Amino acid sequence: MATERGVRFRVYQDKAGEWRWRLVAGNGKTVCDSGEGYGRRADCVYAVERVQMLAVRARLEIDAPGGQRQRRQPGPAEPVLRPGLLM
Repeated sequence: MATERGVRFRVYQDKAGEWRWRLVAGNGKTVCDSGEGYGRRADCVYAVERVQMLAVRARLEIDAPGGQRQRRQPGPAEPVLRPGLLM
């Protein structure tokens, strides 16, 4: 059964010497990444902490046919991540 157990942020140094992060699911697959490198490890860690803080308040926007966009803001009682969402 898929759960968010084992989901983690990984901070690593790439071949160019820049620091990057990736969010890794419990099955070992990358869910998302930093998209840019940071010159200092501390800046990369700070970016991860910001993502963790801001993601729980992020609005979900879904592009629908015809150029319509559906928006959903999680309420205080609604979990942002449900069991089984990430493997």
